Amino acid sequence: MITIFFEEAINKIDDLLVNQELQNGHNGPYKDEETDVRKISHLLVLYANALKSGLDIEARLKIEELKEALINSEYYKGKAYFKSRNKPGKDEVNGVIGIAWVMEGLCAAYEVLKEEKILIFLENIVESLNFNKERGLWERPTHLVTDKSGIDETFNHQLWLAYAIIYYFKVANKEVSDDVKEFFIKLDVNLRIHKEGLIVHSLKNRIGLKNKLKDLLKSIKVYVKSRIKGTTTKYKENGYHLFNMFAFSRIESLGYGYLFKDSRKIRKALIYSSGDHLYNELSSNLEETDYYSIALSSCLNYNRYGFPYNVSGFEFLYVNKIFNLKKDVLANKYFKKQKEVYGYKDEKNKFVEKMKTEDEINLLLRVYELSFCLVD
Repeated sequence: MITIFFEEAINKIDDLLVNQELQNGHNGPYKDEETDVRKISHLLVLYANALKSGLDIEARLKIEELKEALINSEYYKGKAYFKSRNKPGKDEVNGVIGIAWVMEGLCAAYEVLKEEKILIFLENIVESLNFNKERGLWERPTHLVTDKSGIDETFNHQLWLAYAIIYYFKVANKEVSDDVKEFFIKLDVNLRIHKEGLIVHSLKNRIGLKNKLKDLLKSIKVYVKSRIKGTTTKYKENGYHLFNMFAFSRIESLGYGYLFKDSRKIRKALIYSSGDHLYNELSSNLEETDYYSIALSSCLNYNRYGFPYNVSGFEFLYVNKIFNLKKDVLANKYFKKQKEVYGYKDEKNKFVEKMKTEDEINLLLRVYELSFCLVD
């Protein structure tokens, strides 16, 4: 069933590309105006895995064209700086996850094309990234002195960049850098989980009395505001939990799981991934409890950050496979729910209904995450 669904998704994307109707997404519920950088990055992985799985034997030419478009993009400003979005108050690069997606796409392209210039381009990116050794975290890429700088304080962004750098070292046949090793040495310091194993979205800066005080005041603010308004950060964190675990799964699949094998927190996070509670949280709309409350209601019957954006169904399939969770019944439920969000009907093997999402383009593009289930 995975193969049939994936083939139909590829056909849908092909048709949109041929008719020049595949526009740029807008970062799901965040409504960020995006450039084509993210779109091209996801397409590179999609077609590379489609080719490797034998489902699109003509994909090589598409990969070549997309790779050239990305490397020569008008939105590339040098080093690790790609303009990924344009929204007042936010950085253009989308923290460090913007460059992580670029690297992921180019690594997938290299696996197919084996072009040395791709590795040289990736090496330039990796060497230009600024890593704060004291905290074990990366800073967002900058181009001008006026660019928003400093550490990206979102855990899933940091994790995905670690994964993307590891992917580069894997395809380049190099040993992982000291920066990556330091990130994982400090993993249990930077990674926070709730008692049930749910991964906390934001990072804390515990370096120095001033930062500790700021974090304490922030925690008090969140607690008081949540109590008054009846909200919780867990709504959003449930939507991102499997997105985090997908990155850990990719690192495991690439052969670098030893970097976090002793983490008690990851073991708890995997247990939480395997339970019905997370599935139930993702299958309901409780936006009124969302502490972050980013926009008007999505009017969806799901957690807006999960199935309609972070493709939780595909992510659980992959996590279940790579970590051998033996939760196939639950995996089938996740996959069925994800197809429902896509408006896909098994009996017709077609997309027959309107997608249940706030961002149809990015939801469609994120079929690329499912493609890893076909090749890993």
